[in-house]
Amino acid sequence: MSIARSGRLVWPQGEFVVLEDNRQHLAGIRQGLADLGWRARSVSSSSGALRLARRGLKNYIVDINMGIDRFSEGLDTLEKLKQVNADIFVAVLSNYGGPWKVRALKLRADGFWKKSADQRADARRVVVALLSRRPRPEVEERFQRLAAQWRKEVPKTCSSVTQMAMHPAYQGIIGLGWEAVPLLLSELENRPDHWFWALKAITGKNPIKPAHQGVVEAMARAWIAWGRRQGYRW
Repeated sequence: MSIARSGRLVWPQGEFVVLEDNRQHLAGIRQGLADLGWRARSVSSSSGALRLARRGLKNYIVDINMGIDRFSEGLDTLEKLKQVNADIFVAVLSNYGGPWKVRALKLRADGFWKKSADQRADARRVVVALLSRRPRPEVEERFQRLAAQWRKEVPKTCSSVTQMAMHPAYQGIIGLGWEAVPLLLSELENRPDHWFWALKAITGKNPIKPAHQGVVEAMARAWIAWGRRQGYRW
């Protein structure tokens, strides 16, 4: 997964399959994804989406209200995508809330958004939701193992940030990429430590004010606030 820069955040690049029958909405979603460096592959039917799912594509945006003669096709697609692979990410867009949201969430939609007038903003919300998902269990397990190794092998008296960050376990955490971000933010909230270099290396950002440099608690608060602004949950 490569990296694209847009505004305040450095975004991993990837691809979404988009099932949307409104051409204007589709164009807006395409542009919103392109703004963040993501590609959009449009399909016109449930069968097209399922064919790509069986080929291994894992990110989908589905309009569940696609015209009076296809009113339930989006929900059917959501259900079938999850049957192909429960780990597929499906973001649901709808003109309506209420019972449609209830049905979509029961079918394990990863997010439900009522369509706004700004499809580019809708696309951004979907990408944030994807990036803020809880990391895969194997990634979380590896993170915890590396973090424990780093704490054990780097003396608490060490004052060199460079030495801390160049430790192999620390570099291994950076190598986990974006899935490590919510785990690092959780660490900062629960037991602040020098995870700032790792966060900066992964995200390309530095929300710490010059006056707070070297004050671990203040630096941690700055990163936690940044994470919440970006829509991360942990």
